[in-house]
Amino acid sequence: MKYNQLLKVSALLSSIFLVSQKNFHAKNNNRISTTKTASLLFLVLDIGSRVEGRGRREAYSGEVSQDTVAAKSLVLVRPPAADGSNKATNVSLSYNQIVVHEVDDSNGYISVSMWESMVWTDKRLSWKPDDYDGVDKITIPPSYIWLPAISVYTPSSELGLAEDETGRKVVIAADGNVVYVPTKRARFRCDVDLKLFPYDIQVCHLKVGSWVHHQKELNIIGRNFGLHLTGLLVLP
Repeated sequence: MKYNQLLKVSALLSSIFLVSQKNFHAKNNNRISTTKTASLLFLVLDIGSRVEGRGRREAYSGEVSQDTVAAKSLVLVRPPAADGSNKATNVSLSYNQIVVHEVDDSNGYISVSMWESMVWTDKRLSWKPDDYDGVDKITIPPSYIWLPAISVYTPSSELGLAEDETGRKVVIAADGNVVYVPTKRARFRCDVDLKLFPYDIQVCHLKVGSWVHHQKELNIIGRNFGLHLTGLLVLP
């Protein structure tokens, strides 16, 4: 089922879970036998060779980035359809790892953070792995390429980045498949009724789409929309 400019996210808010972590401690012996020393030396040499190989692949990854991204101006230009035609660019969109920060039942608002997963194909970014020592994917800053401009349509709502995106990367495969998963923070209208708490069921709607591209340019395909989320992490 395809979703065009308006998409609906329905979240079923229930069950709070707590995550606990355990600390593990390891004890080191003060003495190392000759056999252990030899084993340790072998391990260090083995790791060194792997690091050298990894460095070579990183160098080839840099060449891929230079040849496929840096040498082209792709930031402002929407990628063509996967088949090379002038059809709309298909973008798969889903929301995962939803965390509820606040439920304002008095004013009818809910505040959440979530992973906004976007997947699309840009053949301009493809390459042949055999030409680059088998490198089949690279990671680059999102500012280097075109990104879908997803905005919120729900009245009196907000949708923005939840954290500093300096360290965030886009994953690009050799076939031109692009994956971008920024963390978003949303605050939107939700008529909350807590009369049956803690056995209540709340359904909230968030409409998202693109203000920049119309349907003939950008086709948003929703995944997991209408998903009932029964394991949300609710922060105090």
